Amino acid sequence: MAGLAGKALAAHGRQALADTDPRHALEAFLFRTVEAQVTDASLAPVAAAATDTLPRTTELKETLQSVGIALLDRARAAGAVRRDLAATDLVPLMCGIAYAVDVHGGTPADRLDTAHRYLAALLEGLRATPPHP
Repeated sequence: MAGLAGKALAAHGRQALADTDPRHALEAFLFRTVEAQVTDASLAPVAAAATDTLPRTTELKETLQSVGIALLDRARAAGAVRRDLAATDLVPLMCGIAYAVDVHGGTPADRLDTAHRYLAALLEGLRATPPHP
């Protein structure tokens, strides 16, 4: 991952794990992730790459994946997100938002607002809903 951005994102992820509200922790981490992807164009392709050039990149990706899985598992256990959302869905969904912002994000000043709007819509769709009787 791009050095400083990846390290900052990993640090934020570790902080999110301390949040006692599982849904808030997951959402905060995903918002920070999409913000990093939108402001650092190298993050999305590096996150989606099957292989890494540098061992440190692999370590950062593993840390982020581990944090993402832990946050998702906690939110799922709390009934805050859909049970059918798999941990392996997170990277493609975040990369998809980053790509959509690249294509439809508007001016550079509008990109973060667009990313936040797209992620908010995605998160609303991930909410656990009570089963229909």
